[in-house]
Amino acid sequence: MTATNKTIVMTIGAGAVGKSTLTRVLCGLGGEEHTTTLTCYEHKADTKVTERVTYTLFPNGLTIAGNLRNGSDSVSHMDALRQLVNLCWERHDTVIVDTVRSTHQFVDWIREHPLRPLILFVYLSPSLDENLARLRSRRAARGVIEAQLPAKTFWHVLSFRARARSVWMHAQNQYWSRPVRFLKITEGTPTEAAKRVVAVLQEMQSHAPHDAVPTSQGQLSKMLGDDQASAA
Repeated sequence: MTATNKTIVMTIGAGAVGKSTLTRVLCGLGGEEHTTTLTCYEHKADTKVTERVTYTLFPNGLTIAGNLRNGSDSVSHMDALRQLVNLCWERHDTVIVDTVRSTHQFVDWIREHPLRPLILFVYLSPSLDENLARLRSRRAARGVIEAQLPAKTFWHVLSFRARARSVWMHAQNQYWSRPVRFLKITEGTPTEAAKRVVAVLQEMQSHAPHDAVPTSQGQLSKMLGDDQASAA
């Protein structure tokens, strides 16, 4: 790995706001999962544990730090996620992290990373009503039909929305001199959101030094090709 050509797209948001869907539209078809076992530190138990993790490589030069179905939420430990990002950078230059459990500490880790990556923070923040409707639809697809969410689930939604907003605000307050962009998306289809993400990545690329290009122009132009658009 060099210290000039790495990029991370960090998608922040509560559950059922479209993080995994956005990732799938961005990455398109042809994903190839790879699995490895990492030894990581479990903070609460103050001990080392092993975790079997998956990362997914795509022909357009993108990598998910996670699997195809659940993205980065498939990684249980944040230490494992940090190691996985480094592993992904050994394979591709651009990594997507879309965990619902984003933390201030993970944001700080990216900021202090010796590779000094380009970083795009994407904050998915639909209205509360839209968020709840998406969650009910997701639960209905699993056979749980309900006109109103249980109180405990509702409060979990509020908690994760507050957590996501806190991480978003922390990122904006902590990045001042690094190549960084912030993109807040409150509405639109996954394809429309993906087009906005690609546009910002292209803008970052155009302003980066020639030896700090996250992906080739050709790779960026392929992110929303016919296959990806039809898949959405």
